[in-house]
Parts: sequence; structure tokens; C-alpha cells
Amino acid sequence: MPIALSTIHYNAYSPPDHQRRAVSLLPIVPVETLAIPVTDVIQGTGSSKPETGGISTKHKPSYPEPPMHCRLRLAKPTDHHAACRLYAEADALHARERPDRFRPTDKPARSQRLFDAHLADPDQALFVAEVDGAVVGLVRVQALERLEVPDVPALTPRRYAMVQELVVAQNHQRRGIATRLMAEAHRWARDRGLTQIGLSVYDFNQPALRLYQKLGYAPDSHRFSRNLD
Repeated sequence: MPIALSTIHYNAYSPPDHQRRAVSLLPIVPVETLAIPVTDVIQGTGSSKPETGGISTKHKPSYPEPPMHCRLRLAKPTDHHAACRLYAEADALHARERPDRFRPTDKPARSQRLFDAHLADPDQALFVAEVDGAVVGLVRVQALERLEVPDVPALTPRRYAMVQELVVAQNHQRRGIATRLMAEAHRWARDRGLTQIGLSVYDFNQPALRLYQKLGYAPDSHRFSRNLD
């Protein structure tokens, strides 16, 4: 099965009023949510005490170093076409593995409007990886905040980061590019004073799960479903 290191999510509901910037134009439904304290992955020391659902990691990722000519930078509006090629790879994998939720399409994988909205949002960042001038990977990370919920006082207000998308072109995988993109997402979150980062991924995506586990992520919650006869 082709590997698509991807945490692309889709949903049909609107965000609750108490959650700010928790849902972009393509919101999230976590199938399995993973979380880790940001400082552990960035520093590789495992010295921080994790919040609920995170784990400490005492080992740095063992993935190979990316090629010397791999460069990370913030995405630009003109990267839309290249990003769509990456999204299309991940979308095709999801359509094959979960045809109940995804379908093949010959349309652009993401609209320019959506892509530009992500770039303009000050609470998120989209980084791309370039090899020999070609965009071969991307990661989108978002800062979220759960506000006070007077109707549910047990919920704790919190600020955290979510990796919304991670995609690396199939012919550039297993070269450390995804690890480097994730490190950039962690750095961005840490620079904003956030202490925990999470993501969600479909269970079928075992290569992505193995990567995230190597980076110190651990299950935070599970979402179950079944077909009704």
C-alpha cells in the first residue's frame, strides 16, 4: 500500500461556540487522537511532565536526516498547485481505504480560496519542504483555544496546537522529510507559548501511526463507529 503520511481530516458539523479557531473551512473529526508535550519532541530530553494524554520521550526520532538540499519555508499562494498534487496523493489513499467517507475526484484537491485562507490566518502556519526547488511535502499546524464553558464547568480552558495536515510525496518518503516538517510544527507551537500538540489519524494509516509514535505521540482518545444493519 502506498504510504501517505497524512493527518487530513473532514467533517460536516460546525464548531461549538466555546471553541475558538478549532475548525477551519475543512474541520476535524478525530478517529484516533494523539498528543505530546511540545517541549519533549523539540528538546528531545523527556524532562517535561506531560499533560493528560501526552507522554515523555527520552529518545530523538531515529528517522534518517533529510537530503542536504531539502529546504523548509512558509508556503505562498503560488504554492497552491504543488500543494494540490500532494493533497491529491493523500486523498486518493483515503478514497481507496475508506470509500465510505472519501471518493475519487478529478477536481483540484483544495480550492485556492481555502489555501489562501489558511495562509492568511495568523493562528496557523503552513510550511512546505522543497527538494531541488520542487515542493515535496507540507505540514499545517494551528493554534487552538478552548474557552470557558459556563454550562460545563468541569471543562478546563486550554490553549494547544493541532497538526491539521502532514503530507510527503510518495517518492520522497523515508528520507526524514516528514520528521523535519513535524519538528518545524513543534517549533512554531512552542514559539507561541503552547505546551501541548496533538493530531488525529485514521487507523488504516499504519505508516503515519508509526511515524507519530516514533516522535513521541501517544493515544489521547478514541472515536468508535459501527454500521447499522
